[in-house]
Parts: sequence; structure tokens; C-alpha cells
Amino acid sequence: MSTLTWSKLEAPAEPDHSGWTRVLIVRHAQSTFNVQQRYQGRSDEPVLTDSGAAAAVQAGRHLVNERIDALISSPLRRARQTADIITAILRQDGHDEPSLSISDDLMEVDLPQWEGLPLEAVRQEFPDNHRIWSDQPHEFRMSKGRSTFFPVRELFEQANSFWWDFLRNHAGQAVVLVTHGGTAKALISTAVGIKPERFHSLQQSNCGISILEFPARSSTAQIEALNLTAHLGERTPKLKLGRQGVRIVMVASDTPWQHPEHVCGILDALQIDFVLSAEDPQSKKMTHRLIEAHPHAQQGIFAVKDLFDSQHPETIPTAAPIGESRHALSTGVLVGRHSELDAMLSGALGMDGRSSPWKHATNAVLHYAGTSKTPVIQALNIPVWKEVFEPVTAEACP
Repeated sequence: MSTLTWSKLEAPAEPDHSGWTRVLIVRHAQSTFNVQQRYQGRSDEPVLTDSGAAAAVQAGRHLVNERIDALISSPLRRARQTADIITAILRQDGHDEPSLSISDDLMEVDLPQWEGLPLEAVRQEFPDNHRIWSDQPHEFRMSKGRSTFFPVRELFEQANSFWWDFLRNHAGQAVVLVTHGGTAKALISTAVGIKPERFHSLQQSNCGISILEFPARSSTAQIEALNLTAHLGERTPKLKLGRQGVRIVMVASDTPWQHPEHVCGILDALQIDFVLSAEDPQSKKMTHRLIEAHPHAQQGIFAVKDLFDSQHPETIPTAAPIGESRHALSTGVLVGRHSELDAMLSGALGMDGRSSPWKHATNAVLHYAGTSKTPVIQALNIPVWKEVFEPVTAEACP
């Protein structure tokens, strides 16, 4: 099991994955356009901020625990700067010199009409296009010269092209990809079979790390982890869509190496409004321990089939405690068996559940930003051991 996800003392026996291809996807660090809240697209104007450079250092220090055979970066400056910092950290740590190459197939989604524009200005000036971008990304069109194209569909084709070459040239290796938020989501989606309609259903934070594993001779991956940010001082990723709606921390009760104390470590920094338990005894037992740690939270018992509407995953889970939130953002914990979590997460991504994309699902964070929005999976398999995480500061950068 990856040291990015479990401590050695907690890790279960690891099956022999010799011949598997391991991919660690890193979104570039914070850029000037990120801070200014401007669309970036393929603009090469944005560069890393001081805080972004510091976060890239933290990501590099975290990756020294991994076997890394190669790094591949987008050619855009913000990604290349991030890759250069990570490579330097690995070299300082005594890693064998990992090769760094550039791939145009790791470039960000092409948004030529919006590049450089503030996010709010786009919402105001292009309301219809922005609505389609947000709610139907696979139908979103944009003009380029005298023609129009579908940016998200083309990004998914670009990701498929990348995997085609990558799996031929890097089979059996462990490789870091330094890319962009949209491209990271397209890479993960095409690797496991998520459709472009769900482009906005995954979150990839600056310097967040997602992990895929391709079995030998397979072009379909399994997701080991999504958007890990603990190395940046964020136990759970920051909310991209604002502090509103419902956020649910999903926890598997039947994973042998997951205990209530570990789950409490994930929840330490969160205001918990409710704790929901599946009907099985093991889930109820863990829920009771969590309620002891969060005595002001409301408690409920649910039948899994009644909680999530698989036909309408954008519907906020139907449970009374959620509807009684005292805050603009309601945060709760949902405890159930890992197979139930697996099915819920697959449903949120529009997958039928017959071919699960998850290597394992021990915990996850979902955010429902509004009643008509499909949920965003913020993270999967957050590290469960307790330790103190210090916030990233610019001074951390050498």
C-alpha cells in the first residue's frame, strides 16, 4: 500500500503487483491566475506564486517516499516550474536521477475565449455558455478562429491519446505526471471509464496528489487515491465551490485497519453537524464512538438504498439531520460498509457499479454545492493516521 495513504504499521499485507504501472498525478502549484481567480486555459502567462513554490517543495518532500522512475510535465510554465521543483527535491534526497520529459498531451483544457478573464466576469458576460460549462460540460462549445469545438470532449480525446503512448513506453514503471486541474480530471476519467458529462465531479487541488494503478497489460486503471492534500497541511481539501451546501465524509466501518480514533483524526478540524450510520452493527458501533467525539452532532440510522437516489445523483442525500443544518455549509459523517461506499461513489460518477473504479474505498469526501448540482468527490482515501500537519508557508521554499 502506498506510503501516501497508510503508515507502515497500519498497512495490510500487500499483494504482488509486479508488472503494474503506478501513476501519481500532481496538479501544478498555486499560480498567479489562481490567486487572481482568472481562467487559465492554455495561457502561458501565469507563473507560480511564492506560496505555490513552497507547496511544490512540500509535494516533492512527500514524493521522496515513493519509487519514481520518471516525471512527465505539461509544457506550460506553471506546470514545468512545479515539476522542476519536485525533481530538485528528489535529487537532493538522493533519488536516482529521474528523467523529466514534456508532453503536450498534458496541457490544460483549451479555453481561448476565456483565458485571462476573471471567473466572475465570465459568469456575468457569458451566462448561457457558463451554465452549459458548469452543468453540461460535454455539450460546451467555444469558438476558435472561424470554427467551433468542444473543449471538454477534445480534452478527453487528448487524455486518451496520452494513455495510449504512456502505457506502451512506461509499462511497469512508477511515474509522476505534473499537469493541470482539468487535465488531471480527464486523465483519471479516461483511465477508469468516467464520461465527459461528469467532468466536474472530481476535484484536483493545487499540488494535490491522485494515484492510479494499471494492472499489467491493461489499459483500465484502478483508483488508489484522489486529491491527497495532507502533505500541504490540509487534512481535507479546501472547498472549491464555496462554504455552502452539504459536505459528507464517507467512512467504511468494515476495513480492518480503520478505527474510530483514526477517523476522528480526519474530522478534528471540521464542525460536524450530523453522523449517519448504516443499519449493520459494525457501522452503528463506529458511529457511537464518533458521536462521543462530536456530542453536538445529530445522529441518524439509514437504509443505504433509501439515502442516495442512484437515478438522480445530484439529489442531496435524503436524511432528516441534513435538512436541519444550522449553517450555510452542513458537514456530516456517513458510516457504512466499504461495498456501500463503493456503490455510492460509483453512482455519483454516473457509473453502473458493475465495474468499480476503486482499488479500495475506505473514506471519501463529497460536496453537494447546491440542490441541482451533482456532487464533487473532493478526496478518496485520506491518510488516517494522526499527526500534526503544519500549514505551508512561502518560507518553506529554499
